[in-house]
Amino acid sequence: MPIYEYKCNSCGKVSSVFFRSFSDVSEPPCPSCNSADMRKLMSRPFIVKSEAERFAAFDQSKALGRLDSPFDPAAKERWARDVSRSLPGEMGAEFREMAEQMSSEDGPPEMYDPGYYLQSRLNAAQMEAQGMKMDENSGGWVDKSAEPSPDPYA
Repeated sequence: MPIYEYKCNSCGKVSSVFFRSFSDVSEPPCPSCNSADMRKLMSRPFIVKSEAERFAAFDQSKALGRLDSPFDPAAKERWARDVSRSLPGEMGAEFREMAEQMSSEDGPPEMYDPGYYLQSRLNAAQMEAQGMKMDENSGGWVDKSAEPSPDPYA
């Protein structure tokens, strides 16, 4: 199911056009002005990465560099919102929720040191994406299929 980008030579607007199959591809009219004078554009390539590869490629230094002032709650809130857009899936939602909590009087304690919290969450997400889980008894990372270690306090 291809999606092609076109630029209208009449009105100048760029639009994406979805075709159900490669055999359906044709020269579409402009969705804005209905002109038939459309030019196909070269689309940016899309590279599919696993969740582990996306976490490995995430640049923590760059993300922390966007934190204006580590002592200003409003700056931390803006930073958490910005980071939430950069992170995939559940972690992005977690940082969005954190940004919402920053508006309240009781900010989340993990925001006292955003760098430490971001690094610990990235490490945990990367390990989980690689098929690991935290062993409740030992506190270490183990393969998800491994049996839990015996309770040392039993």
